[in-house]
Amino acid sequence: MELLCLGLNHKTAPVEVRERFAVGTSRLGEASLALLDLHGVAEGIVISTCNRTEYYLAAEDSSHAVRELENLLAKLAGSDASPHFYRMERAEAARHLCRVVSGLDSMMLGETEIFGQVKQAYQLALDAGA
Repeated sequence: MELLCLGLNHKTAPVEVRERFAVGTSRLGEASLALLDLHGVAEGIVISTCNRTEYYLAAEDSSHAVRELENLLAKLAGSDASPHFYRMERAEAARHLCRVVSGLDSMMLGETEIFGQVKQAYQLALDAGA
């Protein structure tokens, strides 16, 4: 299994693009579960805040999974926003998540609210079976 992160944030996309991909808290569990429908994906979680939406996957073939996810997101959003997305794999994805959780990748450096948001997204994904 390979860890993969596909996301967009305040550095890569204007607010109108981020809004199209935002996932409300009440839908985080079902969105995480939907990631398991992608070929070869064993686990998934969606983290969505006012400044970022990120999809984390554990997949057998990360390049195939990311293409499938990008196609799905383009279909759901009604446009291709792939130029705004960043992609990270393996250790780079894990390091990125650590930076996000610690507030080092936030618009306001060191903000602490993101830790609770990631924790909640994780619990909702677990509860949904993702």
